[in-house]
Formats: sequence, C-alpha cells, structure tokens
Amino acid sequence: MNATNLSTTLIVLMFLVACSLGSSIVLLINKSYDAGEQQAAMRERRNTEATPCGDGDNPCTVGKPRINSMTVNTTIFTRYASTTVMTEVINEAETSQDTNFRFSLSKNAFISDFFMEVGGRIYQSEVKEKEEAQKAFDEAKSRNQTAAQVKLEGDDFTKFETEISLSADTTATFHLTFQELLRREKGSYKHKVNLFPREIVPQLRADVYINEPQGIKFADVSWNQEGGLPTQFLERALTVEREFGTAVTASLQPSVADQEALSGEGIKGDLLVTYDVTHDVDAGNIEVLNNYFVHHISPVNLEATRKSVVFVIDVSGSMGERAGDREEYGTKLSQTKIAMSTIINDIRPFDTFNILSFSSDVNSWQRGLVTASDRNKRSAQLFVEQLTARGGTNMKLGLDEAISRLNAVNSVGLPILIILTDGQPSSGVTNKEQIVRETTAAIDGTIALFGLAFGEDADFDLLEKLSGFNQGLARQIHSSSTPSDQLEGFYTEIATPLLYNVGISYSEGAVELETLTQHNFISYFEGTEMVVAGKLKEGFQGTQLMTVVSGEARDGAVEYELTKDVETAPDDSSRHVEDFAERLWAYLTVQDLLLRYRIALTDAEKEEIREEATRIALEYKFVTPLTSLIVIKPEDNQNKDDFLSFDGGPKKDYENDMYNTYNAGGGVVRNVSLWLTVVLVFVACLQLLA
Repeated sequence: MNATNLSTTLIVLMFLVACSLGSSIVLLINKSYDAGEQQAAMRERRNTEATPCGDGDNPCTVGKPRINSMTVNTTIFTRYASTTVMTEVINEAETSQDTNFRFSLSKNAFISDFFMEVGGRIYQSEVKEKEEAQKAFDEAKSRNQTAAQVKLEGDDFTKFETEISLSADTTATFHLTFQELLRREKGSYKHKVNLFPREIVPQLRADVYINEPQGIKFADVSWNQEGGLPTQFLERALTVEREFGTAVTASLQPSVADQEALSGEGIKGDLLVTYDVTHDVDAGNIEVLNNYFVHHISPVNLEATRKSVVFVIDVSGSMGERAGDREEYGTKLSQTKIAMSTIINDIRPFDTFNILSFSSDVNSWQRGLVTASDRNKRSAQLFVEQLTARGGTNMKLGLDEAISRLNAVNSVGLPILIILTDGQPSSGVTNKEQIVRETTAAIDGTIALFGLAFGEDADFDLLEKLSGFNQGLARQIHSSSTPSDQLEGFYTEIATPLLYNVGISYSEGAVELETLTQHNFISYFEGTEMVVAGKLKEGFQGTQLMTVVSGEARDGAVEYELTKDVETAPDDSSRHVEDFAERLWAYLTVQDLLLRYRIALTDAEKEEIREEATRIALEYKFVTPLTSLIVIKPEDNQNKDDFLSFDGGPKKDYENDMYNTYNAGGGVVRNVSLWLTVVLVFVACLQLLA
C-alpha cells in the first residue's frame, strides 16, 4: 500500500469514528431532553392540580403528602386473624416533607411485620429485644438517620404510628401486618377494623375473609361511623357474600363521594364482623398442619351447673369518692350498689352466695353461704344498700374470710370469689408478694378468683397476680363509661358455668406434652370457648390424634372423645393464614408466658420466663411488651444495598426512577456507539491490509 492510500484510509477512519461519536452525542442529548420533558410534565401536573395561590389573602402553600390508596385485608381461619394494612402516600411537593402512618389495632394483637417502600426501595423492619432495639434506635438518631421504633407499653397499646421524611416527588407505601386469636365472648367472635385515615382517600378498601371448617352459624357485618351514618352508605359501599356454610367475605369500598358525605375528614369508624360457629355437645374441633394442632372446645346445650359465690366489696374511705367526671355517676360505692342490686337478682335459685365488705376490718352479711331465695336476695340487697365508705383497705383480711367461708362449703358446684377494690392495701398485711403467696396457698387450686379494679388508682397489678395464680381474670372498671354497666356486664360473663374442673388429654405418645398450652380449666362458662394448641412428637407415625375432654356438669361427670386424622390439611383452594396452627400455638404460648411474667413473684422466676417469652417472640417476629420493632433508613453515604432486612439479603435500589431511566438509556447509547466504533476500526484494518 502506498502512502497516498494509507493517508486516505486514516482520514476515512477518523471521519467514521467522529460520525459514530457524534451520533452518540445526539442520542444522549435526545435522551436528556426526553427526561427533562418528563420532569416538566410532572411539574405541570402538580401545578395544574394545585389550588391557585398568590393573590390577595391566598398565599402560596405547599400541600402536605396525601394518601392515594389504603387497603386492609383480613383473613380469619379457625379464629386466628391475620390483618395486613397497605397505605400509599404521595409527596407531590418540590421539597421534602414529613409524613406519618398510623393505625389502630386490638390490644390483644401482636404486630408480626412492618416494612416501607420509599421511592421504590424497600426498608424492612426487625423485631429485637427491647433493650437492643432501644440502643439501635438511639444510635441511629445520634447519626441523624431516619429511624422508627414501635414498642408496647403494658396492655393498653392500641395504636401503631411511625413518621418519615419523604423526598420531593416521592411515593411511600407502608405495609403493616398483625395477628390475634379471636376469643369467644357472650356467644360470638368479634373482629373490628378501625378506619380513620383523616382525609378523603381516592382508593379505599377493607376486606374480611372468614374460613371456619367447623361451619359458620351466623355472621353479621356492620359499619359504625362516628357521628352518624347515611342509610344509603351501606347499600353502596358494603357487600357481604356467604360461601358453602363455612366462609364469609365482607368488603367495604366507599367512593370519594361516600367519604365526603360522611365528614370533612372522610371515613371514621369501625367495620365490625360478628360471627359464631356451629357447636355441639362434643369434644370440639381439631385442625392439624405441619405437626402442630389447634383444638377448640365449646360444648353447648348443657344445663348451668351450680356455683357458690362470695362477693368481697371494698368500702374503704376512697370508695366514697366520685366515680368519674360525670356528676350523675355519684360515688364509686353508689355505682357498686346499683350493679350489685342487679347482680343479686340474677343469681339462680340453686346457687349459694354470701357478701363481705372490708375496710380496716370485715363485715359479713351471713355467717356462711345461703341459697339464692327471693327472701335472701332482698336481704342481701338491703345489706349492700346500707354500706358506707370509711377506714383503710385491709384486702388480705377480706380475702381470708371469703376463702374460709368457701372452703367450709362441701356442696357440689363451682366455687367463685369476686373481689372489688379501688385502691391498694393500706392496713393489715400490705406486702403484695405475701398477699399473693398466702392467698394462693389457701385456695390450693379449688377456687376461681376474679378481681375488679375500680378506677385508675386501683392496684390492677395485684389483682392480676391474684387472679392469674387462681384460674380467674382481672378486669379494669373505667370511670370514662358507666361503672355499674361494666360491673353488671362482667358478672354476666361468669354467671353461667356449664362445666368445671375440665381436663383435656391426648393420645399417649402423640403429643410433646411440654408444648401444650393450658389444657386444664377450673371453669367453662356459657358463650365462651376453651382453646388448646401443641406440637406432635417428632417421628410420630400415627395417622390419628385422639383426645378426651372430661369435666363436672350439673348432673355429674361427663366425658367427650374426638379422633382427628393428622394427615389432613386445609384445602389448597381455600384461603387460610399461612402456618396458622404453628403461629397460633406461638401466640398462645407467648400470651401465657407474658401473664406468668407479670405475676411472677421472684426476680429469678421472672428472668427465666422473660428469656423464654423473648426467644419465641423473636422467632415468630411478634412485637410484645418484651420486644420492639425497629426500622432504620441508611445514611446517604452508605452502600444503598446495605440496610436492615429479616433475611439479610440485599434489595435492588430503585430510587430516582427518572435518573435510573436516563442512565439506562445512556448505557444503551454508549454500548451501540462502542460496537459501531469497533466495527469501523475492523473495516479500516482490512482496508490497510489490502
């Protein structure tokens, strides 16, 4: 090849490379222009939707982030309810703004998952031991990182709330999941979905799906709107479908117009589902899944058994104080008198009862327990009416006298002790540990003790310990609503025992006995249900699980048997909570451990229970009084794939979608340019060789 041809070839090569690079630049400019066009369109949309401002008394303001959609989905399978709330919030402003997510849930529910999608990126929460979570939270805040923490404070936790800073033109979606066992009370199960987004939501929906293999006896669905409800609202927004006698679906989907008709803040109330399952005089129903089982026992059509009940009423000086903010309530003692008049009337003629009052000392209506004749009832009401408030609070003396009278009765029936107090022990024995220990020893597992804490000053902790150790329960009587109604309602729950001294056993060698939740019950009341969960033994080769339920009824001992195929599982076509049997077992076990933790008398016992409850709560990601949920947004200079998640795996970063789209397009252009250049160089080399 001569010099002229070489020179010509090099000139052509340089020209072609320049053309290739030029085309790349043109494509990049076009891509950048397209991205700018899209950003301009987004700004134009915001400006178009914004309220005109800047004239006179209407200064320009930046709209707060708004809720674009909110969906609540609940699946209930064999009374175990799992609810997931998804809320999408959009910040359409050109600046970052704080936004929060809040939701009310049952105080008996455990939060089991929470994560946020912000700008297309997922931030997964973790459940940690409370002290560890607090330390991580404090460290994150000290580094000015966005962090959210959820922890339970006692039993009054009913609200979930978290706050984040949302960048301009960014969408955040909050995902919250919580689970609970629905308890049967007064003959039905209730599930409540609280909806109060505090604004009109373009896309709002709540669905509840119930699947009960035992069969659904009835199901009622209602919406309770605070401040009243237009009658046509339910016709448009609420639908209910029943399927095959075992499933019910309820769906609430109010339109924007529906929400605006309700209030300026939109929807505010509760979607309430009330239902019951079919029951019979038998050993109940068992569901088995993945080596765990759940056993529901609720025999019906039994006559009320006899009961022997002693009422122990606090008449110390503080009972003469007002019962609440409303003047018509009168004093705490006057509200007690109103309730006791009704309760005494409701005692069945074949029951026996007595009434003790205590302050610094004890007064008794009768020396022993007497039958509930009309004459005795009138005498008891007169005794209560003449009670006066005075003196201190010798609770231990009142308990001792009541136990002595119950132990002296050899009649057939369920012994019940009900104590009502508004304060703390102030005379006699005042050491709480001593009161619990000695009372429990005197009862010796033969009496069901129920405690009523009247008002916020009552020692609920002490009553909970007393009832927890003695197979009863404690109840707070609040001054915010009519106390006499609460007292009467409580007694109604325990007025009709159907069985007592109930024991539940399973096939020998089939069940890991240490995994069984409570399976001995001193009492079974009408309208309630006994629930037992456990785990089958490892290597169990049997195909059936057998159980025997025994107890004392009005006419003597009864025994029911049940056999369940352990290889059966929920129909794949039916909706159910994933691993419901195992999770329900964990739920019941943690609930029981938390009760034992609260009533433990020694630090060593308390610590042992705390460790076990915390271990199970962490394993199943339950937020309890011993654990906290925490989510931390990484610092800007951190590796964006390095953030908290349950599985520890990295998540793809989709932040700044417009920027990513632009770069992705530029990457394609660069790749095309590179290959075009390579081809041209190859052609030029061939020319040189020629």
